[in-house]
Amino acid sequence: GYKTFQILRNCKSKNDFFSTLKISKRECVSPWLRMKFNDNAEVISLYDTREEREILQPKKMANELRLHEDIPGPNMYGGDNDAWDISYSYRHKYRKIGPPKRIKIIERGPIRGTLQVEYEFGQSQLVQEICFYAHTPRIDFKTTVNWHENHKMMRDRKSVV
Repeated sequence: GYKTFQILRNCKSKNDFFSTLKISKRECVSPWLRMKFNDNAEVISLYDTREEREILQPKKMANELRLHEDIPGPNMYGGDNDAWDISYSYRHKYRKIGPPKRIKIIERGPIRGTLQVEYEFGQSQLVQEICFYAHTPRIDFKTTVNWHENHKMMRDRKSVV
């Protein structure tokens, strides 16, 4: 498929175009979805405006970044491996990543709006770009991590219906 966009040549400011997207540090709204954030940039509401329903489970959130212990335990072959042998109990030992060092709007246009969230934890840094689109019911979470942790793993928890 394709989409045609009109180029406005005589705009005096970036506010001269019409956009169906609304973006702030606490809420992103498109013709399709409405997403609300808490202070930690975790998604506390994701509402489908066409179906008129909440997508997240009640009292749950999405984009909950967690730092878990990754200490090798006994595996089914009888040894301790420091590779992909993750202890089942890892789910109970974690800390949430945050609060963000910085939240800023890096793109606010007629086609796409992007919120950038920066975190620091331990010796590592994480930059996440949350992209909303006017022409499709899609949200992209582009996450870049500069990882300097040992025996830790990060998980992004999403609780959707």
